[in-house]
Amino acid sequence: MDRDLWKAMQNLNIGSNLQPLRLSRDTQRRNATANRLSLVVRGLNPAHQNLTGMRNTLPKAWRLHDRVRGQINDDGTIQFFFTEEHNLLSVIDRGPWSFKDWMVIMDPWYRRGNPNFLTTISFWVQIYNIPNEYRNQEVVEEIGRELGHLEGLRIVEPTRDNLSEVWVRIRFDAYQPLTFTRYIHFEEGRDQVLLRFEYERLKKFCVTCGRLTHERMECGHVLPQPQQLIEQNEEEQLGQQINPQQQDQEQALAEGEQLMVEKEEAESPIEQVDHDEEENLDQIHIAEYMQDVTQLLLNQGTPVSIPGISCPTTTFEIGSTSGADRGSKRKFEDIIYEDSYPARRQRIEETNDEDGLVVAIRPPPEP
Repeated sequence: MDRDLWKAMQNLNIGSNLQPLRLSRDTQRRNATANRLSLVVRGLNPAHQNLTGMRNTLPKAWRLHDRVRGQINDDGTIQFFFTEEHNLLSVIDRGPWSFKDWMVIMDPWYRRGNPNFLTTISFWVQIYNIPNEYRNQEVVEEIGRELGHLEGLRIVEPTRDNLSEVWVRIRFDAYQPLTFTRYIHFEEGRDQVLLRFEYERLKKFCVTCGRLTHERMECGHVLPQPQQLIEQNEEEQLGQQINPQQQDQEQALAEGEQLMVEKEEAESPIEQVDHDEEENLDQIHIAEYMQDVTQLLLNQGTPVSIPGISCPTTTFEIGSTSGADRGSKRKFEDIIYEDSYPARRQRIEETNDEDGLVVAIRPPPEP
């Protein structure tokens, strides 16, 4: 408490009425000479770019770590002091530079009085889709000036192995969105051409708004929708407002069709079950009929085997009126009928005085 009080008491204007101090000319000259060979650097995304790390890393990236000294300033910038002017100019020409994959902007100290000091960045930009007849210096310069301040250009002619290349060196506002595509009319009566721009050594940027200062998750900008998509959305909204009754009818019709499909799916298993039951009943009737026929034959002492009905081989006693055959036994093997379908046979019942009821299997008549 006492410390804060004594410190606050020193915030007085005592001495402001005295004559201002002046640095000597020699001191001013030496200070200007020292700062003239300095480069001021600022990170475009300070939340992800530590100043101490940037001060220690950038000179190594420039391969000048033993010839550059860095100083962190109160305004969030770093001032790098060079011993040779050509080293400073080389760093600027080989830019842009980045730290932690985010771009940094830089300006020589002597431009500190310029309105756009530490607000611009330079890129080499490759331009695609320029027609052959327009791939010349005049056209490329005009296109480049639409992107920003033109600092240079390079046109590479095609070879057997490589296509042509068009490059422009552009300095533009680092806090404005990047431009990746642009339509251009080369002449009247011809379709417009979509140019594409590719930035050399570009690292992270916001894919929503195209700015270099933040990530997509931190972006508060909303890109405008294409005009065609806007018109389509407007038509859909207008249709919903004009035809609500038609939409209700269509929805009811769709629900009715769905119910019909579900009803058919629910009924189809029952029909299949009924069909299976009918087949089972037919098989039962056939089996019962064949059992009746077999029993009658067995009563007459005739062994018979019919497919589908189990009848093992058996020894039967054959009754005879002859005294020589009476009491003898004869073994008969099973007899298998080739045509065993009962519907193709006729059941005939006759009465015999000696043997009683006789059942005979008569083949169907010839067609």
